[in-house]
Amino acid sequence: MLFKKQAMVTKVEMKEMQKDHTPYAAVKIVSLDGDGSNFDLSIRDKTIYELLQPFQIIEALFDLSNSQYGMRLGMKQLLNAGDSIIQPK
Repeated sequence: MLFKKQAMVTKVEMKEMQKDHTPYAAVKIVSLDGDGSNFDLSIRDKTIYELLQPFQIIEALFDLSNSQYGMRLGMKQLLNAGDSIIQPK
């Protein structure tokens, strides 16, 4: 199921897959249009994770699906990435 949602990125951490050392981003987001639910995402698409930074308001197309371990939330497409609300010193 695909749906569009506004969220705030709270953390972006670069990691590597253990098997083949492929880079990916471990991203934490908070929903802005609801109860403030938070989610952890693993984003392998470099064109998406290079645009993300902490405390940034985004609008994205998310994909909710069943997986072996339960429900899985993924980011299908980044529709709008604003500036971070915290400016670097």
